[in-house]
Amino acid sequence: MFYTFVSFYLLKKIIPNNKYSTIILFCTFLSTLVHFVTTRFLMPHAVEFFLCSLILYLFEHNKQKKLNNFNITILLISYFFLSLTRPSTFLYTIILFLIYRDRLKFEIKNFTIISPILLIFIFSYTKISNLLYSENYMFLNTYGSDMDAYTSTINIEQIILGIIKLPNLFLSSSMGVIWSTPIVFFGLLSFFKEYFSKKNINLNSFLYFIYFAGSSAPLLIWQGREVAYGQRLLIGILPICILFVSRNIENFNFIKLLIYPITAITYIGYLFFYSSSKLTLFKGVTLWGTTVGFVGQNYYIELVKGILNIENIISVLLRNIYSVNFFKFVNLENLLLSFPNLNNFSSGKVNKFISFASTYQELSVNYLFIATAAIFTFSILFAKLIIEQD
Repeated sequence: MFYTFVSFYLLKKIIPNNKYSTIILFCTFLSTLVHFVTTRFLMPHAVEFFLCSLILYLFEHNKQKKLNNFNITILLISYFFLSLTRPSTFLYTIILFLIYRDRLKFEIKNFTIISPILLIFIFSYTKISNLLYSENYMFLNTYGSDMDAYTSTINIEQIILGIIKLPNLFLSSSMGVIWSTPIVFFGLLSFFKEYFSKKNINLNSFLYFIYFAGSSAPLLIWQGREVAYGQRLLIGILPICILFVSRNIENFNFIKLLIYPITAITYIGYLFFYSSSKLTLFKGVTLWGTTVGFVGQNYYIELVKGILNIENIISVLLRNIYSVNFFKFVNLENLLLSFPNLNNFSSGKVNKFISFASTYQELSVNYLFIATAAIFTFSILFAKLIIEQD
């Protein structure tokens, strides 16, 4: 939560201040990122988002000035940690050095300062790689031992078929980008509008295209085998997407029309995640057509079917910090016995609800207090950050 809050704080400093800032930032938070901040918080995606936000902030802040040695040092440190956190993101994020080439000072004295830092980072990276994988190179080991098996199956036919299926990546009900990670969809639309609809084609338009194409490479390699809520392999481009949407939304009626309802769909979709056997990850077919052990197959279709299901709604109500605090001190079994329509529910569902509540009752009071305080502090500060106009 700390990394996420600081990320949005930095991003708000570099985006245009307009009436759409709040919905853009909230849409970004809901774009897959929320799952790895509030549910799967031990995974590195929040740190990846922070590092990419910091890198973009350093490039965008005070754009009229050249980067000084301190800025360059912070950039190199950020890139170093990004290479450890998400090597694939590190590779395509290097393109930002070319996009923001006008901010770099090509002087000999700068190279004498930067070169030792680079050597230290390369040495450290090699040592860490050897400790983790007994190899000097760990980009292909980003996702553990399975990565070697996946990369060994890559061929031209697979890549071509993946490119053909790119429309599925955006439109599919099985965690397609437009539903689960909408800021990327809006960001790409804004990019094409800014650089191509106005015939503003130049070197940067080509570099940004390579940047976005590079971000899709891990998706073409994995093709749904990363098994996760949403599109977690695209978290690294969320900051750039915020920037493009913020710069173009006021003159882009299509985005203005869609951003509110699609954000609402994404929000509801996340609220109902894990609420039933259909609204979760299970063995099935991904939007790429691959069969994996955990996938949100037809998730948003099932969401429409189950959104008014009372059992799903109860499940949603039980899976939040308010319920955890409530059922820590209230016995759900006794409460259900006083419920007049209890017979309308299957005994299996009732027992599952009681099991949830029992888990909450076993929590340490100190742990619950710290967790509740952290969640409420983050929620209040984050809401204040995105709502307030500078």
